Amino acid sequence: MARRYPWFRLYSELYTDPKMLKITAQEFRTFIYLLCYANEQDTRGEILYDDIEMLALKVSHDDTGLLEDTITKLSKLRIVTTGNELGFDTIAFSNFNKRQTASLYESDKPEAVNERVKKSRENVTNCNDSKRTVTSSNERKRVDKIREDKRREEKRREEIIEEKEPSCAIALEIQAPERDECRLFYDKYPRHVAYANVVKAWDKGKKLKRPPFDELMQILDEHIAMWKYQKKELGLIPLPATWLNQQRWCDEVRVR
Repeated sequence: MARRYPWFRLYSELYTDPKMLKITAQEFRTFIYLLCYANEQDTRGEILYDDIEMLALKVSHDDTGLLEDTITKLSKLRIVTTGNELGFDTIAFSNFNKRQTASLYESDKPEAVNERVKKSRENVTNCNDSKRTVTSSNERKRVDKIREDKRREEKRREEIIEEKEPSCAIALEIQAPERDECRLFYDKYPRHVAYANVVKAWDKGKKLKRPPFDELMQILDEHIAMWKYQKKELGLIPLPATWLNQQRWCDEVRVR
């Protein structure tokens, strides 16, 4: 097993880097978490994963949409490269190792590291696909515990709200038709990702002065037609929750 580094070099010029000014504060935080996680891998600076929800739990507070948007932006800015290797999705930071201090150990020299990585990949190739997993059973238990704690905390908050606001159940009944409209919106949207985030974004719609439902669906039809005309790849279309949160219904639609 490769030695884990408890630190990595991060240059102070980062906060003035023009590329960093093109991402949001939440995306910048996720970028830093990705750097820390990449530093802990067998191959420093490269993340291998087969479950993006598990990765989101580690680096973006379980927000899969935020993680996907961050990876897409970092890839466009050429800060990372993405790909697929031996059935795993990969995220590799450009020039990561060149920016780190030279190794003090023989076992950490590039030749030794490459040999270990080669043997590790050969072992993965020879394993049965049904037994292949990224995380150990202990890691799975830890993740399950985090999710269980999160569910308990949400339930506790709901109980507190019910104690303070007895009319909460009535309010939920009134909002039921809006949830049906949310589902219709989600079903029509080209990307079916992170429905829970879509529901949260939909509930915030009144504060954002969202158009009436029929008008909103007409605008969505125009956006879908524009994406088809542009032959836009599915991965480049905004997530449904992002489309709602950023009020993309205000965007100009061009189909020429």
